[in-house]
Amino acid sequence: MAGIKALRKVGLGLESTSTPGTLVEASTWWRGTGTIQDNMETVFVEEDIGNYGGSNLSYIAKYGGEITLEQDANFTQVLYPLLAGVQGEVAGVADTAAGTGYSYTFTMPTTAQGVFATYTIEGGDDAGAETMSYCFVPNFSISGAAGEALQLSATFRGQQVITGTFSDTATLPTVEPILFSNGAIWIDPDTDAIGTTPKSNTLLGMTLDVNTGLTEVYAANATKKFAFVKRVKPVITLSITFEHDATSIAEKAAWRANSARVLRLKFIGSAMATPGALLTNFLQIDLAGKWETFDKIGEQNGNDIVTGVFNAGYSSTAALYAQFIAAIDALATVP
Repeated sequence: MAGIKALRKVGLGLESTSTPGTLVEASTWWRGTGTIQDNMETVFVEEDIGNYGGSNLSYIAKYGGEITLEQDANFTQVLYPLLAGVQGEVAGVADTAAGTGYSYTFTMPTTAQGVFATYTIEGGDDAGAETMSYCFVPNFSISGAAGEALQLSATFRGQQVITGTFSDTATLPTVEPILFSNGAIWIDPDTDAIGTTPKSNTLLGMTLDVNTGLTEVYAANATKKFAFVKRVKPVITLSITFEHDATSIAEKAAWRANSARVLRLKFIGSAMATPGALLTNFLQIDLAGKWETFDKIGEQNGNDIVTGVFNAGYSSTAALYAQFIAAIDALATVP
């Protein structure tokens, strides 16, 4: 039977850190969209053989594949690009106050390449499935605007795409969307503790772009698959659209003064079933760095706005580059 879009699905299974690239069965279904692209490279040999049609002499130079997973971001599955792009082997920490929440902290490496998780990804529809292993995240983005859910887009890149089958044990997780309007922003000089000064009624939109620095390396290994993955320099930028007000005017002045800043974004969800030190689900993004650019004054429905781009960079004063913290009710392990 021919496949249809309504019956597409994507499954993810966490691979062992000791054997990345070894296929595992998916344990969970992605609450969003995505289809697998096979990037196998076929080379057709150029020849002078006295024939308009040439020949069918060709070879497979290398294997590879990728999938861009997109969704209205939720507190549970935002963990996947963080594990496979920022820091792997992160375990949930139970609320020390005997509440039901668990926190997950992901810190971007600064002096070493760090560890990262890899996934096996299954994708397709009711006509058939494909499978890709050794999937890591070279880049992801989180964006949002008032009145909407945050949007998550993450590229997973893998060693090879093969015909496969869907998991018969994966489950569909219960998730909670992350709403932009439940967010807040704090901005301070890097000499102050991050999260000191809230900036109210000024955050109108944002786009966080994270190039994790993870990149595949091909070597002579007789498989035509990439041999390993290493981390080169990450690049993290945050575009913020502000109300044109005292906050944006002050931050524009900080840009002109080349002043180092620490910035926190925090998006709150529903209350924990049993609150403790952790009161609600939340996603928190902490960055150190400096403003790179500010646009001229623009407008949105007749309202004056201004957009600045924040370039994250390590601050020895704040001992911070980039950190992500998620708190989720009753999520003892990542599904």
